[in-house]
Amino acid sequence: MYSTAAALALDADLVRSVVAERLAWEAASLPRDAAAERIGWHWSDLDRMGREGRITTGRGGRYLIADLDRLAEEADGEPYITAQAAASDVLEIRASDWKYVEAAGWVTPAATYERRVGRSRTVTVALYRLGDVRALRDLPGVDWEAARGLPKSAASPLREYAKFAPTRAAVARAFAQGLADRHGVRVWAWNSPYSGLLGELDWERIEDASLRRPCAGSWPPIRRPVPTPPRSCCAPRGARSPARPGTCSSRAVRPSWTPRPPTCSAARSRSP
Repeated sequence: MYSTAAALALDADLVRSVVAERLAWEAASLPRDAAAERIGWHWSDLDRMGREGRITTGRGGRYLIADLDRLAEEADGEPYITAQAAASDVLEIRASDWKYVEAAGWVTPAATYERRVGRSRTVTVALYRLGDVRALRDLPGVDWEAARGLPKSAASPLREYAKFAPTRAAVARAFAQGLADRHGVRVWAWNSPYSGLLGELDWERIEDASLRRPCAGSWPPIRRPVPTPPRSCCAPRGARSPARPGTCSSRAVRPSWTPRPPTCSAARSRSP
């Protein structure tokens, strides 16, 4: 609330000029949602353009209409889209085939953001520049028509272009199998919510002192698991459940050769 005396003391011409200025701005601008609808962009793209100084923003979070119309013509390929929209709306392929496009190195994300999933988890969502996705349609030697309209179970012709890096699970399994083969013991591996890295490893305890642990310097140190691993385990290839009940429901990696003592100097020094 303002006092009547203070209101009467205001300069009438100043008030008229301020009101006229605000009315003129409202007539020449649009709020966020209306501005995004006018040019068919997502509001986050307008926000990014405003931070970059490529569109005039003003009072009330509004955008200048003249800049909006200019952006619609000059920056047609600037909006960011998700992988779902890039695959379905632009390339007209299955969303599941987008992984082959990215694995082939044809396009890289322009930005990412964290989207909340549930109460405590977030997932990273990649965003791609619309112009970069449109340019994929002109790639030489790629038959996009053959990749369109495929049923869910059909193999994608885009697989031949993809070069996938090994997954974290594959690396963990390979390390566990190598450890089992090298030392002739069974190795258990599982995903642990307590480590956050490659999960947890444990191995079979045997009587021969020379085989109780890997030779020093031949493998990186392995952290012992927590006392009670989770029930959902990452099971490397193998055939038997762990000997200790209640520790993990995964199967152990068994050595692919007949167990023999290691040949490192530490093992030879213990031999009779």
